[in-house]
Amino acid sequence: MGSGKKRISTSKKYDAAFILNAMLWLVFVLQAAAVVYFNLFELKCHMGFDSSWMILKTFLINKEHAFFRGPWIEQNNLDLDTSLLPATLLYAITGKIYLSYALGNLIIFVPIILSFHSILKKLNLGTASRLFALNMLISPYLVTGYNLINLGYAECFIWGPAYYNLRILTILLTINEYINIKKHGELGILSIVTLALYFFSGISCGVFLLVIFIFPCLVFVVLKTLLKNDIKVLTRKESVYFYLITGAALLGKEFASKVLGIRIIDASRTWTTLESFFNNIQAPFLGLMKLVGALPTKDKVEILSAKGIMQLFPLFIFAVVVLSVVFTCIYIKKNIAKDERCETLSLLITVVAVNYASLSLFNVVYGSDIFEERYLICSFVVLLLITAFYIDRLDMSKLFSKLLCIGLLLSLFMNNIVSDATYHKENNSVFYVDEISEI
Repeated sequence: MGSGKKRISTSKKYDAAFILNAMLWLVFVLQAAAVVYFNLFELKCHMGFDSSWMILKTFLINKEHAFFRGPWIEQNNLDLDTSLLPATLLYAITGKIYLSYALGNLIIFVPIILSFHSILKKLNLGTASRLFALNMLISPYLVTGYNLINLGYAECFIWGPAYYNLRILTILLTINEYINIKKHGELGILSIVTLALYFFSGISCGVFLLVIFIFPCLVFVVLKTLLKNDIKVLTRKESVYFYLITGAALLGKEFASKVLGIRIIDASRTWTTLESFFNNIQAPFLGLMKLVGALPTKDKVEILSAKGIMQLFPLFIFAVVVLSVVFTCIYIKKNIAKDERCETLSLLITVVAVNYASLSLFNVVYGSDIFEERYLICSFVVLLLITAFYIDRLDMSKLFSKLLCIGLLLSLFMNNIVSDATYHKENNSVFYVDEISEI
C-alpha cells in the first residue's frame, strides 16, 4: 500500500513538472514569435531619434562604401558592434532597409539564445529553471510604458536599434569559453572568436566591455589568487584567457585611435563628485528597477487601478532576481569546496558586484536620480544566469517554491502581454518614416 502511494506521489510530481514545462515553453514560443513579428513588421513603426540614425547609417554605409565618414555625426561610438553590419550586408542584397535591419537583429538574437542556454546546460540546470531564465531573457519589460526616446531593455537588446545585442553575445560566449577552459584545460576555437569580437568591440565602443565585463573578470582572478593563497592561479589558462581578451579590447581601441583616427567618447567619462556620492551609489539599483519596469518612474499610479495591478508583475520578477543573488551568495559560501559550479557562480557574482561598484563611481546619471538603465543590461543578463541557478535549487515539495514558480510564470506571461500591447500601441514613426522610406 505504501509503495502504491509512493508511485502515485511520484506520478503527480512528474505530471506537475510536465505541465509547468509545457506552460513555460508556450510562453517562450509566444514571446519569441512576438520578437520576430515586431522586428519584421513593426520596426518601421517605431523610429525614434536614435533608432532612425541606425537605419540611415545602414543606408549610408552601402552608399559610400565606408563604415564611417568625417561628415557623419557620431555621438559616442561607431555602433558597429550591433546589428548594423549584418543589416548592411543584407541591405546590399535585398535593397529593403527595414527588412535587412530586422533580419540583422534576429541573426544575432538566435545565437544569444543558444549561447545563454548553453551556459545553463553546462551548469547542469533542470529544464524548468532553464525555461524560466530564457523567458526572462526575451521579455520586453515595458509595463511602465514606451516612448519616443526609449533606450530600455527591449530597444537596446530585443528589437529596434538593438545597441547591445552583439555585446551581450560576446559576454555570453566568453562565459561559455571560460567554462570550457575550466573543464578541458585548453583554449578552443571559441577563444579565437571572442578575441576577434573584443578587438572589434574596442574599435567600435572603446573600453565599454573592458569596464562592464573584462575588468570584473580580472578582479575575480585577483580575488581567487588571494583567497586560495596561490600565485599559480594567475598563470592558469582561464586567467590567461582573460588577459588575452583584455589585450584584444585595448588593441582594438588603439587601432581605432592610431590607425583609423577615431576618438571614442569613453575617454571623457568623469568620476562622481563627493556631494553626489551617496546618491550615485543607489542610482544603479534604481536603474536596474527601471530596466525591468519594477516601479513607475514619474507617473503617479494608483495601486488598485488596472495599471497599478499590472505593476505587480515586473516587481515580482525583480524581487525574484534580488532573492536569487542573496541565495546564491549563501550557497557559494557553504558549498565552495563541494560543488564545482560554485567557481563559475562566483565569477558571475563578481561581475555583477564589481560592475555595480564601478558604475556607482562614474557620473552617468546625466543629472537624474536614476542611473541610465541601458548600461545595466549586460549585468542583468548575467543576473538571469544566477536566477536560473536559484530556481533550480528550489525544493518543489515546499509551498513557497510552488508559489514562487506559479507567481513567476504568471508575472512573465502578463508582463509579456502588457509590454507587447504597449509597444504595438505606441506608434512613434510619424516624424521619421516618410523621410526614411524615401531611401
